[in-house]
Amino acid sequence: MSPFDRTEERTAAQREAARQERERRRARRRGEPVADPSGSGGEEGLAGRDDGAEGTEGADTAAQPAQAELPAQAAAPSAAEEHRPVGQATQAWDVAEHLQDAERSAAPVEAIDPVERPAAAETREAGSGKAGSAAKVASAAGAGSAAKVGSAAKVGSAARAGSAAKVGSAARAGSAARVRSAAKVGSARAPLASGRGKPPRSRPGRGGGDGHSFRARAGAIGALVLVAVAVWVVVMLIQHFGGSKGGNATALAPQVKVVIPEGMDRRQIAAIARKDGLKGSYLQVSTASSALQPKRFGAPANMPNLEGFLFPATYQMPVHGNVKGLVERQLEAFQERFGEEQQKHARALGLTSYQLLIVASMIEREAYLSKDRPLVAAVIYNRLRLGIPLGIDSTIRYAFNNLTGPLTETQLKAPSPYNTRLHKGLPPTPISNPGIEAIEAAAHPAHAGYLYYVDGADGCGDLVFSNTEAEFEHDKAAYDEALAANGGRPPTCKQR
Repeated sequence: MSPFDRTEERTAAQREAARQERERRRARRRGEPVADPSGSGGEEGLAGRDDGAEGTEGADTAAQPAQAELPAQAAAPSAAEEHRPVGQATQAWDVAEHLQDAERSAAPVEAIDPVERPAAAETREAGSGKAGSAAKVASAAGAGSAAKVGSAAKVGSAARAGSAAKVGSAARAGSAARVRSAAKVGSARAPLASGRGKPPRSRPGRGGGDGHSFRARAGAIGALVLVAVAVWVVVMLIQHFGGSKGGNATALAPQVKVVIPEGMDRRQIAAIARKDGLKGSYLQVSTASSALQPKRFGAPANMPNLEGFLFPATYQMPVHGNVKGLVERQLEAFQERFGEEQQKHARALGLTSYQLLIVASMIEREAYLSKDRPLVAAVIYNRLRLGIPLGIDSTIRYAFNNLTGPLTETQLKAPSPYNTRLHKGLPPTPISNPGIEAIEAAAHPAHAGYLYYVDGADGCGDLVFSNTEAEFEHDKAAYDEALAANGGRPPTCKQR
């Protein structure tokens, strides 16, 4: 049971005895005769203690002679008493008595966390000499309000019992209650009355408004950091998935993965775009685009389309997006990878950047393995240097859109500019859209004197290179034999 709960157990007789005791004390301070119910000299001792307290307050009351009316709870002074200076100790004692009244008549008192700013600091107001206002009322709420009394208690009915007296535990009941009145503080009141001795500030994080403010500021900063991180993530997603300039893709929309392998031409890519649900005509959109200036790469003014510039890669596109966004992203990816270094190598080989791109497109169609690409580039450049027709059937297949079936005799003898069996030099345009490995092979050909190559008879994708036509005919016969043995189909690789 707490000290405050025990106050409820006091009987009516005890409360009446306490009230009579307070009346006798007030009478003694006014100089009125008081009957001693016990017949002992105890009252003289109390009066002597009160007089002594009044004596100690002489300096304070002399400095602050102003008077005021007593609180409503106290009895009004006599006419003779109005001119008598009232010491602060007496005022503090009255306040302590009022606190006792509040304790006995109040509802159960609720204990609270210690208050960091001592109420004794507020006794600066007590030295004004006004008897009624010497005790600054902490909270005029009455019996239900909590008076702020210095330490770890919230007195339920300590209304109007301000802070002139610093109450250690806000209740005299029990051994834990220590009333620290202004009379016992003594010299501690002097700096407060003179304006010195300001109350300490509460520290952030130890309870009170400052702690709450600190936590609120920390929470606000944390929220801002989270928002910044979320914005950064969204921007990164948009940049990675959302499309390039003019594209209509966004990272927040449902996505479709458009996979374009190396070596595909415009017609093949158009079929992929249709299969993946993109809207629009890819062949029409890939004829020309403001996203690319072909003349910058040495392309002729009559270049028919963007073949060769449509970089192969995997693109995240919005579901049912437009093919224009795909074309623009391909052109952007190409320009990121075909830069000044590649153009410099093209000039070193005596070619324009566009011609280098044509060579790369043929390498992409002819070589299946990375190790063969620089060798194919060497064969092309050797034949160009010697003025020998390239004799690459992939150019004829491109002209007739025959990518898998056997070439007919009519196709092999057709006068198309893409027929490199009949015409010397390069075809007029790229025949595919090469990847970065084929572009690098075209820019860095192998140092070899090969003039011929043919598919290997093992069917594993290797090319067999030779310097003379006789060597070439031997290698070709071996391949034809393997082809016949497999029923006219390309030989099957048996290596593990």
